[in-house]
Amino acid sequence: MKISNIWRQRSEGLLLADRERAPQTPLVELALPALPSKRLIFKDESAHPTGSLKHRLARALLLHGIRKGAINQYTPLFDASSGNTAISEAWFARMLGLPFFAVIPEATSQGKQDLIRHFGGECILIGAGKCCKREAAALAEQHDGYFLDQFLNAAPAVDWHANNLVAEMAVQLTALALPEPDWFVAGAGTGGTATCAGRFFRGRNLRTRLMVVDPEDSAFFDFHARGQHPAGCLCASRVEGIGRPTVEPSFTVSVVDAMAVIPDAASFAAARWLSARLRKSVGISTGTNLIGAIHLFNGQLAAGAGSIATLICDDGARYTGRLDDDAWLAAQGFDIAAWGSALDIWYARGSWQPPDQFSGNRESTVL
Repeated sequence: MKISNIWRQRSEGLLLADRERAPQTPLVELALPALPSKRLIFKDESAHPTGSLKHRLARALLLHGIRKGAINQYTPLFDASSGNTAISEAWFARMLGLPFFAVIPEATSQGKQDLIRHFGGECILIGAGKCCKREAAALAEQHDGYFLDQFLNAAPAVDWHANNLVAEMAVQLTALALPEPDWFVAGAGTGGTATCAGRFFRGRNLRTRLMVVDPEDSAFFDFHARGQHPAGCLCASRVEGIGRPTVEPSFTVSVVDAMAVIPDAASFAAARWLSARLRKSVGISTGTNLIGAIHLFNGQLAAGAGSIATLICDDGARYTGRLDDDAWLAAQGFDIAAWGSALDIWYARGSWQPPDQFSGNRESTVL
């Protein structure tokens, strides 16, 4: 027990020291020459050592597990992930000398699998139709391990008051003498980032409202719009990292002010387009965020000045073989060129006329 307490104190110290010494992730503004009264600012979470916004979450999840006594120096760690959370969890597990197993869909991009292994984790691939969460929970029980369960624990592990990305962003905007944004746009994966942001804005009585963007075939929009809560536990989305077939416990719908369903084709096209504009590679869910911001500029913020903040979630290099593969995109039925043209026109003229490019039967909807 004494050794366990020493390990616990050392591990908490390592995690807290990492949090305290971590530099702020930068703010990147996309100039909008056709919309001079608008501002669009991205918080670049790809600048973390593990390359995505899940770096903060992974650290919080391990700290949460240690503090409640569920993790000791002998505990193997398991989590279900579409990749980014697992990459960051592997990095922190290695820091603490713990084995880590990522239970991921077999469709997870090779770039993410390689990074999990690079940081010392092992990948357990789950076939279509099976539930990564159930598999991870079962493996943790079988091996006397701990299921980190980002989907359940994201909200309780992350403190909305401080030490999160929106609190950090608020400090940065103040330092730059910039007003708080009218809207903040984020996707829902675990629901933790969106919930944390909504709680922060409301808890601080800020004017900033929260839009959550959802990919095709995801449950969050229907839950927000109609209270429908479909059952299911499949793990894969073409827009990796966001979009779930069931609403996760960490998603608090009451703090969401608006939602938009974004066609998957738009997310891929926007990621490519924004990478070219910023001269910086961005991932697919960042494209989803961009389309959500454009919806707001064309809708709630159509008249007068307005500002939107959102996220660069990760680097597009993690999606090699998909985001950069014209043949793969064509096989999905995506007309990337049509969306790229719409984005070019919006940037040049400020007029947004998106193509009707849903691959399923879903309506293009903003609530």
